[in-house]
Amino acid sequence: MRKFILFFVVPAMLTACVKPTSWRNYKYTLSRENKLYIEVFKAGILGRSTAQYLTDSVNFRIHIGTFDDDKEQIHCRINRNQIEVERRQRVKGENRQLDVLIVVSTTHYNLQELKKKHVFEE
Repeated sequence: MRKFILFFVVPAMLTACVKPTSWRNYKYTLSRENKLYIEVFKAGILGRSTAQYLTDSVNFRIHIGTFDDDKEQIHCRINRNQIEVERRQRVKGENRQLDVLIVVSTTHYNLQELKKKHVFEE
């Protein structure tokens, strides 16, 4: 019974210790309009997931999502002071059709409010 518990508890403890924003997990940064950037990191124990953060490097840094590269993606649309973040999921097409991306969730942010609040998420 103890081995069974250790089999589940030890990986859970290791998962809690992995910090996704560690520079060892850094992949790349995307430059966007309005001097905004999307920082991309490896996430998860095996590094098969991706975590993305939206930042202006001075006033705020928010976590916009963590996802499995094979099944999902996050799309960030910036229109002046409005930021729209869509989580898209890949769905297999019928018969010979190509895979299709469907929007699973949408989150809206106001750029002025983010700068005013000075939120820096890890």
